[in-house]
Amino acid sequence: MARTLPDLDQPRYAEWARVSLGVKALVVGLNIFIQGLGKIDAKLVYDDAAYQALSSEARSTLEVMLRLTDTYTLSQLWVLGALKRHAPLTNAPEKHQKFYPSDSANGFSAQKEHSRGRVCR
Repeated sequence: MARTLPDLDQPRYAEWARVSLGVKALVVGLNIFIQGLGKIDAKLVYDDAAYQALSSEARSTLEVMLRLTDTYTLSQLWVLGALKRHAPLTNAPEKHQKFYPSDSANGFSAQKEHSRGRVCR
């Protein structure tokens, strides 16, 4: 039975885990790093949905505003972490081309999936 983690967007995290398997051979430990980024991303998406569901009055409480500050900071750190790992892969694309096929068997490109930046609200 699959284990679920609380306070995460489960389908989003599952997609990150699936994509991480495609980059396993690129750099030692890269798949684990990508799974970690995915977990943070799924948490941020979950937190954002919870924030959006709050009333205007509830959003203006000190506790919620402090959590929003933490979420914003974590989003920025997520971007920096993703860029730090992404740069070496894009600087030598011919070296990694065999791991980033333009059309994979399951219809997605790992390079395309990981080249999109995180959108912060």
